[in-house]
Amino acid sequence: MRPCCAISSGIWAYIKSQGDEELSGVFGFAGPLDSGHLFLLRFEAPFHLGFAYFLYKIHDDPIRCDPVIPFAKAIAALFALFTQLFITYYVTESKAKKGLKPSDQYYYCAPVLTTIWMLVECARVYKHNRTSADEVNILCQRTQRCIEGLPPNVDNYFFLDAGMAFVYTLFNYAYPAQVLKLVFKREIALDTIHKLFGRQFGVWALFAGIVSIAAPNFSVNHQKAYVSSRVMTQGLIFLLNVFGHWGGETIYSHNHISPFMISGFYITFLLSIYYKLKRTAESETPAVEDPEKYDEEVEETHTEDEDESKKTA
Repeated sequence: MRPCCAISSGIWAYIKSQGDEELSGVFGFAGPLDSGHLFLLRFEAPFHLGFAYFLYKIHDDPIRCDPVIPFAKAIAALFALFTQLFITYYVTESKAKKGLKPSDQYYYCAPVLTTIWMLVECARVYKHNRTSADEVNILCQRTQRCIEGLPPNVDNYFFLDAGMAFVYTLFNYAYPAQVLKLVFKREIALDTIHKLFGRQFGVWALFAGIVSIAAPNFSVNHQKAYVSSRVMTQGLIFLLNVFGHWGGETIYSHNHISPFMISGFYITFLLSIYYKLKRTAESETPAVEDPEKYDEEVEETHTEDEDESKKTA
């Protein structure tokens, strides 16, 4: 479902149209969408594509994914639903005549689909069960790194990534108007739908932050796949910011290049995490595939040691 959402968001967002009544009707708004609306809508696609790539990379892994992933999706869906309902109520009850207003299509589609998504993820959290073999395998990998003196893990880097994602969430969700006024051109008149799309970007950043907090508990392969997905997400966001500054339809003000710079530095930070994980994976010994066999081998070695000690005694 996530790749379909990403593809649909990307296709519709990259349609360059201003004042098209039919296009705004497809999105569910009773009014023309401007370049600012479409530009903000594009930022949903990188997060969908990134996590779709992560799930694709680990679908053949014998270790199941951490239950925090469907939990993070459920939280993101809850925040997205709350934002959609709040904006819908605010715009509907507002007496202002300026700006876009949701149409009946939006009422029937967006909140309903978000509610279905939230219920599906809640069901996945409830039914998700990790086997003891998965937990033992991950513990064995972490213990081997500590005992053999291999390169340290990157727990602190994941926590820093989560902190940066939460900062994204705070500013974009709590202060969307201030952020957009700072970076957008003055010619673009901001309305409530601009703020809605700005808050949705904060919701997806919250999704990434929750997963990053739990990422230290992933296996090394899952950590590599997750960081790769984050690099893909930030890379696409970086390209969107470049387009916003120097694209055919300039969206950002030339006085502020902070989105371009922040996303660029963020990519370098994520790449450093990826290469640290790559060195860790190359240096560590193969992981225990079957914990039961591992326990049997450990018992055999203990019995052999006891026999040798008795003989020497």
